[in-house]
Amino acid sequence: SADSERLVFNAGEGWQRLCVEQGVRVSRCDAVCLTHLSPNAVGGLPGYLLTAADAGQTRVSMCGPLGLRTLVNATHHFMQRDKLSIEIDELRPGPESSVRCFASRSGDESRVVEVRAVVVSANDG
Repeated sequence: SADSERLVFNAGEGWQRLCVEQGVRVSRCDAVCLTHLSPNAVGGLPGYLLTAADAGQTRVSMCGPLGLRTLVNATHHFMQRDKLSIEIDELRPGPESSVRCFASRSGDESRVVEVRAVVVSANDG
């Protein structure tokens, strides 16, 4: 079920160290969901991808805002791990933008986790 899936929301710098301190194996992460592409959300992403590949993981699923694919592609030249497949779903802000994690890949509808993009802005009033 979706209760057994391990989702990571934002992979900031120090994320892997926190996992080690808490006894969580980074390689058991099922998907990385990014809320934005600033350094505090993606700073630990390159290290995570290298660790996942070196641990024998063959596929990583990621979802996030537009630009995620460009970011990952920009790091490819120094993160050459040919056996790691990175699946990327980019979301546009708005109620019609969503990604169905797990079910679409496995075909098992009981494993549905839907991620939606929602714009949150400060009210100047």
